[in-house]
Amino acid sequence: MITVLVGGQDTLKILSGMRSILDDHQVTVVCSTADGRWGPSGLALPTIDSVIYLYAGIINERNWQGIDGDTSITGKTLERIGYPEYPSYGDRERALHIMRSVLLDGGESLTRAVMNGAAGYHVEASVLPVADSIPETLVSTSTGESLSLPDYREMYGEERPDHACSLIIRRPPPATDAVIQAVSDADVVIIGPGNPVSSLVTILACKGMKEALRETNVVAYAPYTRERAAGWREKQYEKPEHMTFPFFDGYADVLIADTRDPAIIDGALRMDTRTDTKRQRESHAWDLLATIRSLTIKGRQ
Repeated sequence: MITVLVGGQDTLKILSGMRSILDDHQVTVVCSTADGRWGPSGLALPTIDSVIYLYAGIINERNWQGIDGDTSITGKTLERIGYPEYPSYGDRERALHIMRSVLLDGGESLTRAVMNGAAGYHVEASVLPVADSIPETLVSTSTGESLSLPDYREMYGEERPDHACSLIIRRPPPATDAVIQAVSDADVVIIGPGNPVSSLVTILACKGMKEALRETNVVAYAPYTRERAAGWREKQYEKPEHMTFPFFDGYADVLIADTRDPAIIDGALRMDTRTDTKRQRESHAWDLLATIRSLTIKGRQ
């Protein structure tokens, strides 16, 4: 069994590639709840919803979020009558928001509401929120702004991670028992690629996560290659100094870095991590599974 902690949209591409090799029921996907936002149609959880759409086979692969071919009649109507929605969601997307909110109003936990939504789409992978609450977050940026995580993502997206300087999570919630169990029972945990401030830390900061990760095999990606790549272009590919990732200390058994990454990352396993095409995603999945197999065999010896 494999448990994957979702970092960002690149993690969705890795999951897509893994589907060509593994049966969905062999994978548990753990998602942050810090991007949750209440709106006119209820509670939106963009990362979780994207994972559900991926495993349901309906995700919009042009931007790896939302439902392919979805319409926007409701959003346009709200704008027309003077109540514009921010952000605006597709008409079919709203079904999960509404269903989830009804269950929460009825006393169900967020975990149960997410699992019911996945079951409604006949998703065989286990999709779990890392916590049963939405933490209050504050992202400070290089421009001096302070934004909630949902507002930061809406304003800058994942393509401008250089703006995110630090993240404050007020009263980090405990990871759920289901998530701790999924980490403990996994043959390996994969920490997907992502921006540390706006994705990875919101999972790792949950109480109990780091302790659970220290007791299992962990494969982690060097965070957000594109973040550093943007800097390299501006500096005409000036070679970076040594890169370290202290928030992986103590539990990352393997750290994956792209073969073209010029940063010096001691002990990193170099791999072609391109996942823009279906062929690249499948090729990378084979390499990743081979790495996992080697790690688990070594752990049994």
